[in-house]
Amino acid sequence: MKNIVRALSLVLMLCMVVSLAACGDTSDPQNTGSQNTGTSAPSTTGVATEEEKEKLEIPADANYADGDTPYEFRILGLNNGAYTHIDLTAEEILEEPINDAVYERNSLLEEKLGVKIVASIDSPGNVLATARNNIQADNDAYDLYMPPMNSAVVLATEGHLVNLLEVPYLDLEKSWWDQNVNRDLVIKNKLYFTTGEISILDDDLTFIITFNKDALEEKLPDVDPYQMVKDYKWTLDNLLEIVKDLNEDTNSNGKMDETDSWGFMLNSNNSTIFYQAAGERLVKPDGEGGFKFGLDESRALAVTEKVLDLMLDNEFFRTDKMGTADTQLAKFMDGSVMFRATVFSVARQQRGMEMNFGILPNPMFDEEQKQYYTPTSSKGYLPGVCVPSCASDLERTGIITEALAYYSSEYLTPAFYEASIKGVLTRDEESNDMLDIIFNTKVYDLGYIYDFAGKGFILREFIQNESKNFASEFDKVKGSIESAISDVMDTFEF
Repeated sequence: MKNIVRALSLVLMLCMVVSLAACGDTSDPQNTGSQNTGTSAPSTTGVATEEEKEKLEIPADANYADGDTPYEFRILGLNNGAYTHIDLTAEEILEEPINDAVYERNSLLEEKLGVKIVASIDSPGNVLATARNNIQADNDAYDLYMPPMNSAVVLATEGHLVNLLEVPYLDLEKSWWDQNVNRDLVIKNKLYFTTGEISILDDDLTFIITFNKDALEEKLPDVDPYQMVKDYKWTLDNLLEIVKDLNEDTNSNGKMDETDSWGFMLNSNNSTIFYQAAGERLVKPDGEGGFKFGLDESRALAVTEKVLDLMLDNEFFRTDKMGTADTQLAKFMDGSVMFRATVFSVARQQRGMEMNFGILPNPMFDEEQKQYYTPTSSKGYLPGVCVPSCASDLERTGIITEALAYYSSEYLTPAFYEASIKGVLTRDEESNDMLDIIFNTKVYDLGYIYDFAGKGFILREFIQNESKNFASEFDKVKGSIESAISDVMDTFEF
């Protein structure tokens, strides 16, 4: 989210106001309890003034009500287990931050534009099938579709979606749209799906690392991961240096198993995550508006070698081999796992954790990188905002979608932070800095999303097969991946 500082400032200032009101006499710092730790008040320099704030630029007279009946703006979103759209509609105020923000946002849209947001949710496969069937039949059943990005690319290559860069009043350069999408997913001046503050799932589905602060301070009191991040020393090598000696055979059975204490918990897909966090991509821009095979360049090969060495030469708690989602969460929460690679939504599940924990971006390849990159779960989970080619009124769709995104930044973003951070991530001030890095540095790898030649998970395959023969394998698959890329590039000529 691009309004992170503003949202955090709003949440923190609200906390301060409540604290000061409750305490009465604020002359003594001790009277302010945990809200005053001797530091200065939260800075408001990140809060935009009315003059600086970006404006919603849509026609002032836009209104789509038919008399007293609002136009129903229909959205088909995802029902995908833990990653389900809860940010589209709300029936009433429930004193729950996200629900209430959605209700207030939608009420405002109805008041200002004469629009009622009507949403359906379905499984990823059904969203794809429904979108394809409706569009092929020229059935304008939905104004927006929000399938997983890997389904959105299917619809795009089949010619079922509108180029968002040509939708009237949809201004994708505004901060409420993720600018990293513009950088990573535009092909030949065409963009068929995007994301941003219109949904919370783009943030919930960012890959992060959590760590047990209390246990780390006890075991390694001189190690400060937050400072390492700030000093650009948070690298794969330094992460390994921290966790390599933290495994303990606590049940004394002579081997490490899921009942023991572990330094690091991750899974085989972290090979792809670490690779992307190093700034590398499975496919890369070719300088001509298209993309090319990216695995065989010298730095990419060096990154691949380091990632495979890290994951195959060291013993970590592998969640694709041990435990269940519940037991894995329990192990981190009871302190028997020091570092855990996960997604942001899972970190929010740690709300009830008694021990203090922190959140970090994924590590850089080396200290020369000087830039963090945050991979996203854009294959199978993270939804893309899509406009169907059978849309009956593109201007109406553009105006309403732009307004929906804008008012989401005004209502949904602060609520997301309130629900996610209070009692979870603001256990220390450093977490706010980490969130700023994480949410502003997202990356979207077209090779991962498109799964060219079925090799979007090629790095994971090496981990699962316990193989380091990547150079020869890259040579084998390069031709088929390049052919698949060429086919996709040809479809974007229409």
